Amino acid sequence: MGERHSPKASRFRFTVTVVLLLLTGVLVIAGVLARYLHSDLLDTDRYVAIVGPLATEPAIQDAVTDQVSAAILNRLDDTSLAQDLAAALTDDDTAADSPRLQAALRALPALLRAELDDLVRETTESVVRSEQFAELWTSANRGAHTAVSGVLTGSGPLEVDEDGTVRVPLDQVVEVVRQRLRERGVEVSGESRTMTAEVVVFQDERIARAQHWTRLLDRAATGLPVLALLLAVAAIVIAPPGTRRRAVALHGAILIAAMALLAVAIALGRHFYLSAVSLNPEVARLLFDTVTDPVREKLRVVAAYGAVLVVFALLTGPSRPARAVRARIATGWAAIIRRPGLASWCAVGLAALVLMFWTSPSITALVVVAAAACAAVVTIRLLARRAQR
Repeated sequence: MGERHSPKASRFRFTVTVVLLLLTGVLVIAGVLARYLHSDLLDTDRYVAIVGPLATEPAIQDAVTDQVSAAILNRLDDTSLAQDLAAALTDDDTAADSPRLQAALRALPALLRAELDDLVRETTESVVRSEQFAELWTSANRGAHTAVSGVLTGSGPLEVDEDGTVRVPLDQVVEVVRQRLRERGVEVSGESRTMTAEVVVFQDERIARAQHWTRLLDRAATGLPVLALLLAVAAIVIAPPGTRRRAVALHGAILIAAMALLAVAIALGRHFYLSAVSLNPEVARLLFDTVTDPVREKLRVVAAYGAVLVVFALLTGPSRPARAVRARIATGWAAIIRRPGLASWCAVGLAALVLMFWTSPSITALVVVAAAACAAVVTIRLLARRAQR
């Protein structure tokens, strides 16, 4: 027994604890990325929900307008149209002898092209800025998700260039604009499928080399968090008696540090991505920030959990500040128990304030806040009744 608790054995056990907790930090980083890939990036419904709000972004709307307008204008034979119009105007033999009319006819193609440009762009903008575009954008991204997931996992049709460019086709938007132009008397020749219009959503020549790691993380999305949790529990159990509280605090600090490293890696990736792609900078920024926002939410949750562990370990320790904080909490709790009615109304009022300042709370949020307020009131009443006995 004495050998097991010798200073040398205690140091060895704490060293093992530190190593396991460091390994836990690495697994948590991999787990956050794996869950992001599995539940957000590779899930069609979730992916469409993530990129759906981009349809209301002016930069995205401008990019789509440029692509669709260019695709339609490339199919408009404005030269033939100008020639037909000129022939109709010069049917009269006397018109052919007019120098002013001949000069006007020579300028007709350029004027007609400018008018067509304005008409096509105006019509395209009316479609892109309408509520219908959100549905078209969602449908296009849902169709393109097969290509995105296929690129990342190596399965399905890999609609990607050699330079690692993934595109969202805008065929449906083109067809809607064609119909609008036809209603205004402008006929666009050719089939809509021959008019190529698309928006680049990702571009990285190293994407093919990332397929191995993507498939590995996708398969380990469930196992990595469980393994990280088991290692953390094992590390705390292995810690020598009297140091487990320190091990809990160290675990929380490592989680915070791991998430900080992941946040730095995302920021660096954002910088290199924006400087390397040939997209419009505003469009590239919107696409990157929108697609990576779920992983940032996950790392914030893990970092908050680590902070709770650190605070818990510190407040339950034997230090003088910890004892002072616990004494103040006990005093405050005793005051709450002595006035259960006032404390209950404070809990209800706090819940009401949360809902008042919560921007667009969902039904789930309303139920959770209401349930928390009810649980707080019931707990206060039960503890007050127990204290009176």
